[in-house]
Amino acid sequence: MTPDVHISIVSYNTAELLDNCLTALESHESVATFTVTVIDNGSRDGTVDMVRSRHPNVAVIESGANLGYGRANNFALLNSDARYYLILNSDTIVHDGALDAMVEALDTHPEYGAVGGALLNPDGSPQTTWAAGKLDLAAVLLEQTYLAKLFPRSRRFGAYFEGWADRTKDAAIEQSCGACMMVRADLFNQLGGFDPRIFMYAEDTDLSKRIRDRGLGIAYVASARVTHHHGQSSGGAIRPRMIFEHNRSRIYYFLKHESPAVATTARAIMVAGALLRGLLWLGASVTGRRGALANASSFFVVAAQTALVRVSVPRRKGGEQCA
Repeated sequence: MTPDVHISIVSYNTAELLDNCLTALESHESVATFTVTVIDNGSRDGTVDMVRSRHPNVAVIESGANLGYGRANNFALLNSDARYYLILNSDTIVHDGALDAMVEALDTHPEYGAVGGALLNPDGSPQTTWAAGKLDLAAVLLEQTYLAKLFPRSRRFGAYFEGWADRTKDAAIEQSCGACMMVRADLFNQLGGFDPRIFMYAEDTDLSKRIRDRGLGIAYVASARVTHHHGQSSGGAIRPRMIFEHNRSRIYYFLKHESPAVATTARAIMVAGALLRGLLWLGASVTGRRGALANASSFFVVAAQTALVRVSVPRRKGGEQCA
């Protein structure tokens, strides 16, 4: 029998978090039927052995290398057997009823192509550090100048994260967070899944954009409660590689969906943002703040990498951009 949901979880050196995530799923109370696949991106912390010994009913795919988030999910999900696909982070805990809530939303709203869960901080408060609004130059500028962080509840400055939104109510949103995103399986397959050229970050933004380009909506489901240990699946500290990948993915997104001029402007803003942060940390190092000099160096590296990286969007014959 075809399951209602196929859950895909990508893991990279997150054995303990993944263990907790799978344990919660195995005790999850739901009417919806589901299967789970873990894609291990070359972990060195015993992730594969842990899953096979503690969670024998979970399928494991060993990629052998860090494929990135989107490509790994594609490997597990594309053309697999289910009505819906759930992309889930390894640093999440799905609460009872969450799967049913998302399945019901898609069952009863054919105009939705995808839905997202209500992400919570470990203390149970609503998590507002995921993007629900439109990615545009204004969003990049407000983020890089700290205005979005200083005024998160402002409709003008906090539009990208929608910090002003009532997270207790269902709502139409511009994009769903890839930490917990349920998509119609046939739609995901038709779209070719995540864009494999995005290593990580913005792959959910890109998929959401392509879903909306099909004339379908995306919704936030308030009753689909999911605890998210934000940042733990990719490392919580300041890491130049992660920040750089974030910037590169955005340049690619703007090249793909906007224009070279917009992408160039976004690149300049992000370079300036990295330099600003580097200078602030450099100033903090003068006061003797521990680790400040290393952080300053990290941001200067990110600024150089973002300025120099070559990004292109492959095109099909006839000049059309690839999906």
